[in-house]
Amino acid sequence: MITYYEGFKVWYSKKGYPCIWINRKEIYLHVWVWERKNGNKPKGYDIHHKDLDKSNYLLNNLKVMLHSDHLRLHAGWIRENGAWIKKPCNKCNKVLLLKDFYYVKTRKIETALCKTCHNKAVTERNQRPENREKLKAYKRNYYREHYATTIKR
Repeated sequence: MITYYEGFKVWYSKKGYPCIWINRKEIYLHVWVWERKNGNKPKGYDIHHKDLDKSNYLLNNLKVMLHSDHLRLHAGWIRENGAWIKKPCNKCNKVLLLKDFYYVKTRKIETALCKTCHNKAVTERNQRPENREKLKAYKRNYYREHYATTIKR
């Protein structure tokens, strides 16, 4: 069955989004509907389906969100009073407070694994025979450099 929206033929992308062709460009229908009412989508933002149904492109079901917030929302993070407070661990799947995850300053985000799962994974990795020698060499070099700098003082 062929579907049309306001005279445009509608088909579904590989990701399951309804699309139309305008000026030789493939456009997601939900983006086109939102932009017709609100103007161009701001850079760094996504159009989110409130009911999580990709085929529901009604304007009252669409919301503009920061790309990072959109990713967090679909990854299962929980927001309260405008602040992200909880997220699921990628290993144990428990939904925990953000303080239960390590924070990576360079990436400005919490790790994928909770502290418990992260510590277990690191311990297991360090116990593997091929990594045990690397760890010994790393510690040897670290202490050699550390003591060399303390002696110079």
